Parts: sequence; C-alpha cells; structure tokens
Amino acid sequence: MGNNTTPKCSCVCCNAIGKYAFPARRRGGNNAYLCSWHMERLHNYTDENNQFVGKSKVNGFTWSRELETMKPSDYAKLELMLQGYLPTSDCTCDIEFKSAIEYGLNIGSAYARTIEFLRNTGEIVLDENVGLHTHCGHALINASTMPYIRRFYHSLFCDVMNEWLNDSDKYTQLFGRRAGCWAEPFTDRNRKACEHKNAINVQHTPTIEFRSPRFQTAEQYIAVMHYIKGFMTILIENYIPALEKAGLIMISSDNNVHAIGNVSEKTESVDWDNYNLGIAALTIEQRNILKTAADKTSTKLVKHWKKFNVSDIHWTGEIGNAYQTRTETF
Repeated sequence: MGNNTTPKCSCVCCNAIGKYAFPARRRGGNNAYLCSWHMERLHNYTDENNQFVGKSKVNGFTWSRELETMKPSDYAKLELMLQGYLPTSDCTCDIEFKSAIEYGLNIGSAYARTIEFLRNTGEIVLDENVGLHTHCGHALINASTMPYIRRFYHSLFCDVMNEWLNDSDKYTQLFGRRAGCWAEPFTDRNRKACEHKNAINVQHTPTIEFRSPRFQTAEQYIAVMHYIKGFMTILIENYIPALEKAGLIMISSDNNVHAIGNVSEKTESVDWDNYNLGIAALTIEQRNILKTAADKTSTKLVKHWKKFNVSDIHWTGEIGNAYQTRTETF
C-alpha cells in the first residue's frame, strides 16, 4: 500500500510531482511514485515495447515476454513499470505487461524473482487462464530466414509438439499448465503454420513465440528459458545453415543475413493464410536440402525434449509456501 505521508517524489514516467508513493523493491526500498494518469493508462494490445536492456552479443539470444495478469495492484504495476514493462490491454486478462527486449538469461532470471514476489504477496493473480508468453530471438531469425521456417514449420515442429502431448505430465511440470486453446501443440500437418494460437508461434519476424508457459515459480520459469534456449540453438545450428547451402541466403561472419532471390515483404502481411506468398519457388534440390535439414532438426528437438530434466522443478497450488515481504531487495 502506498504511503501518503512520505516526502514528495516525481512520477517514474513523466516527472510529475506527487506524494502517494510506494517503497519500491526495484529501488532497494526507496520510494517511487506513479502519477494517476500513468497508473490508469493502458497501451493498445498491438503496441510493442521496443526498449532494449543488457549488452548485445553477436551470437546471443534476445528475450521478451508478455505477462498476462489478473487484478494487479497499483504497487505491482509500479514495480513492473520500473523494470521496463509496458502495460497493455488484452481481452483475455486485466492487464498484459510486455517486457523490454533483453540480452541474456540473467535479466529474465531477475525479473522472474520479481514476478514470484508479486504473486506470493498477492499483488498480482496468475490463475489458470493467464500465460507468460515468451519470445526468443537471434540475429539469424529475421525477415530473410523466417519465411523458410514457416514453409517447413510442420516438418520442424510437429514431432516435438507430439512429444509434448504424449507426456502431458512433463509438459505441465515444465510449462506450468496443461495444453489449452490459447497455446495449442498440434500434430495436424494441414493446420496453418501461422495460426496465432499455435504453441510455437512464428507470426513475428524477429522472434519465435512460445505460448505454452504459465508462471508458477521463479525456478520453474528459469527452467523454461533454458529449455527454449536449447530449442532455439538446435534450430539455428541445424536448419538455418541449410538455407545458405541451398543458395537462399548468405551469412556473414558477424551473423548478418543477406537474402538471395525473392523474399517478398508480402510474407509479413496480416494474411497468414498465404504465409508462403512471396517466397520464390524452390527447385527440387533446394527443397530436398531444406526438408532433410528440417527432419534432422526435428529429430534433435525431440531428443532435447526427452533429455531435458524437469525432476528438480517443484510447484504446488496457486501461491505456494514461499511468502516474502516487501522489505526484501534484489
């Protein structure tokens, strides 16, 4: 709860002066203030958070997440905005907080501790209907390579999603919930690759979105990020080089990708039914190269899932027993 007797301080967003402040965990317990306009403001669902945090690496991954929440308190909104989250509207929850684009796992690990703290103290409600959609990007996942990921989506991902469905207990233990309508693993090879509800969502050009995760504990979500990192590493090391071998792209030493031939901007239109539109027709040789690489990648993704250890991930109930106080700092 805020304290209206604290000394005046300025809004963290607009510098407006106010007295109703919170002792913010992000600021080591020092007071922070959010003016009434920013406290109530919600950005549009489609608005992106284009802030960057951390240090960029040539071969590193980028991370961002969409945290769906129910009944977030004013204090929770302040803490998340101090960490760079953008509050947006979403018809499936009260507020969806979109994180900044992060370099490295350490930043996401720290944020997971904050989410756990807010949940355990009742400042946000994370019921069975809300998710923590996680985006992972890389220099080699871009407008030149993503059309070919979409084109061979079923060969790349259907087998590992089948494994997710076959081992629902492991799936639930890792991702924090069972498969549902807003994050659907599937094996139907006639289903559209760019369906928004796909558990592995490839609608976005610079990232692949994993829609399955739901936050249960910090340790559970950190495990999710490590699983995704391994998943993406396999994709990048086994499938993307085949695009160069097939003469479709050129990859420079600093991981800049240059398309060869026609990869039209039309592939990024909202008409996801025509997600192949704009890709130049592949020769039989090119198709065979990509299909072989996709099948090899798929096999390794299945092995990665089977080997990934979830035995150390423990969570029960909605809140758990690890209650904390706001006096705790990072």
